[in-house]
Amino acid sequence: MHYLVIGEGQIGREIVSAALERGDTITIFRRSAFDESASRARYGAGAESITRIAGDVADSGAVAGAAANANAILACFHTEYDSRAWRRDLPRRERSVLDAAAQTGIPVVFPESMYGFIGSAQDLREGAEFSPREDKGRIRQELIEARRAHPARTVSVVASD
Repeated sequence: MHYLVIGEGQIGREIVSAALERGDTITIFRRSAFDESASRARYGAGAESITRIAGDVADSGAVAGAAANANAILACFHTEYDSRAWRRDLPRRERSVLDAAAQTGIPVVFPESMYGFIGSAQDLREGAEFSPREDKGRIRQELIEARRAHPARTVSVVASD
């Protein structure tokens, strides 16, 4: 399998490492330039099989181009840990990825936090009702609802921090 991993933070790095262990190939799309020595230190010999593309996730054309030959997009990007930044950045970035996924016919996986479900987290299951308790939760709910309404094929994997 070949995956486009957008973002190389904590979640993205773990996904890349696991995929490389399985023998999958990876394209990493991130906003900043790459440090080859850091990549070799992080991924070992697997670093040689990673294609790296620097770009803006808000540019759906760039995301679609990076997704060429990918079997799935793994959307591991985020922004500052502040609800104002979430409101400012995440809807635009997610829309770009959704548009690229719909254009290319590639499914996109979104790691998702518990914020939208925090009020019912003790009994969280498929189809659970949203129960946000603050702005971050309401924003997460809006993002999930936008994914559901978009024609792109998506899955949101909800897990705690």
